[in-house]
Amino acid sequence: MGGGATQLIMPFVYNLIQRAGQDLPDGNLGSLQKKGDVAKDPFSKIMWYAITNYRTWIFVLLYGYSMGVEHNVIAEYFFDRFNMKLQTAGMIATTFGMTNLLAWPFEGYSSDLAARYFGMRGRLWVLSMEGVLCIWLRYANSLPLAILAMMLFLLGMRLFSIQAIL
Repeated sequence: MGGGATQLIMPFVYNLIQRAGQDLPDGNLGSLQKKGDVAKDPFSKIMWYAITNYRTWIFVLLYGYSMGVEHNVIAEYFFDRFNMKLQTAGMIATTFGMTNLLAWPFEGYSSDLAARYFGMRGRLWVLSMEGVLCIWLRYANSLPLAILAMMLFLLGMRLFSIQAIL
């Protein structure tokens, strides 16, 4: 059901962002390129830079680890680790997934804000702290600690990244 809701809702969200939002911290890419403030590089050059940049691969690992925990195995984790009923584990996982409707855009915003003040290093701090919270979730030995780690990951990390910058 979550995948279906995503397919239904995200095109509307994308359309709203496209109409109202800027895509770079300094403004809209198209406008900046027209003014000459940003060079318009060929796609092959951009792709080559992305593939050869070590930061890209750090993001791949961090996001890959994060996405695997968030979307693929969290219900199984609660079911197996705490001997819960599958329905209860599924409800906990569902609340985790549903909060991402607001948490992911907020994470993107906080990551952009971190990048504005600290560059790429700020983005890496945000994602690295999320990785630490995922590891804490893995080693939580009680259900309340695991749920706390999950909630901190969702809410606290997004808020922490903003507060650390301010």
